[in-house]
Amino acid sequence: MPVDKDKCTGCFGAANNDCDQCRKIMSIDDIIKYIADHYGIANQTMIAVEEMSELTKCICKCKRYPAIDKRVEPYIENIIEEIADVWIMMEQLKYLFGSAEVDKLIRSKLERQLKIIDAEME
Repeated sequence: MPVDKDKCTGCFGAANNDCDQCRKIMSIDDIIKYIADHYGIANQTMIAVEEMSELTKCICKCKRYPAIDKRVEPYIENIIEEIADVWIMMEQLKYLFGSAEVDKLIRSKLERQLKIIDAEME
């Protein structure tokens, strides 16, 4: 767990995983990596599938109702929560499978989509 030891007053610079103070100063990226390393790739890939499934289910339920229907409101809240869960898992998988490779592909795919949009606008 990479923590700036000089900033921690709770464990006197030992950067202890059980130190509440250390946990408070960890970046989101550090927490993502710590959790991913703790559980490992086999477990986290299955959890990712579960979280993506939950997001898919929420989106499908939301699409059942017109936007003005009050029954859609709880699903929107659930969608936001599930997006957060999926994002956390995707960041863990990105780290576990290789961030540089994923970033390179993301850039390539986004640039390809921009070209498609440009062609549509001609």
